[in-house]
Amino acid sequence: MGDLATAMRPFRRATAVVAILSMMLGACVTTNNQEDPTSLTPAEKALRAKTEDQRKSDSAVTGAVAGMVAGALLGALLGGRNAAAGALIGAAAGGLAGGAIGYGYGSYTNARVRSYSNAEARAKGITQSANNTLTYYNQVNASARTILTEQEAKVAKLNEDYRSRTITKEQFQKSLASANNNEANLKQQLDGLDTQLNSMKTDPQVARLGQQIQQLQQQRDSLKETYDRLLQIYGTVPAEIRVSNVKTAAVSK
Repeated sequence: MGDLATAMRPFRRATAVVAILSMMLGACVTTNNQEDPTSLTPAEKALRAKTEDQRKSDSAVTGAVAGMVAGALLGALLGGRNAAAGALIGAAAGGLAGGAIGYGYGSYTNARVRSYSNAEARAKGITQSANNTLTYYNQVNASARTILTEQEAKVAKLNEDYRSRTITKEQFQKSLASANNNEANLKQQLDGLDTQLNSMKTDPQVARLGQQIQQLQQQRDSLKETYDRLLQIYGTVPAEIRVSNVKTAAVSK
C-alpha cells in the first residue's frame, strides 16, 4: 500500500500543477464582441484591428508571466531530488509556453518581460520593439485622423437632415451606431499608449530610448487631440440621439 502511494505521488503532483496552470493561463483568454463589419469604413476597421492587436499583446505578457510561474511550480513538484533544477527548467519551459499562448506582437511591453543574454542584447531588443511601437501608433493615428474627418462630415449631415426632419430619430441613431465604438477604441489606444510611454520612461536602459520616448509623446499628443475633437463633434448630436448612441468620457491631460 505504501509503495502504491509513493508511486502515485508524482501523478497527484502533476494533476495539481495542471489545475494551477489551467487557471493561470485561463486568464490570458478574453472575449471580444464582434461588430458588423459592413457598417464600418476602412479606417474604422483598421482602428478596431489595431485595438485587437493591443488586446492580444497584453494577453501575451500575461501568458508569459503566468507560464513562468506555473512552469516553476511544475518543475519544483516533479523535480524530485533535483527540485531546484527542475524548477528552473520548468520556469523556462513555462515562459516559452506562455509566450506561445499569448500573441506574437512585437511591442515594447512584451520586450520588457523577455530574458536576454546580456545588457547589450537587451538594449537592442527593447530599442527595436520601441520602434515597432512607434510604427504601430503612427498607423493608429492615421486611422484616427481619417475617422475624425469622416465623422465630422457625417454628423454635420445627420444633424442637418434631422433638423429638417428628413430622417427620423431611429434612422439617426442607426447611422451613428459606430460612434460609441470609435470613442471606446480611441480611449483604449490612449490608455495603452500611456502605459507603454510610462514603461519606457522607467526602463533601466532609458538612456537608449530617448528618441523613441520623444516621438511616442508626440504620437500621444496627436491622438489625444483627435480624441478630444471627436468628442466635441459627437457633442453636437441632439441630446435625445446622444443618450442612446454617444457616451462622452474624459481622458486625463
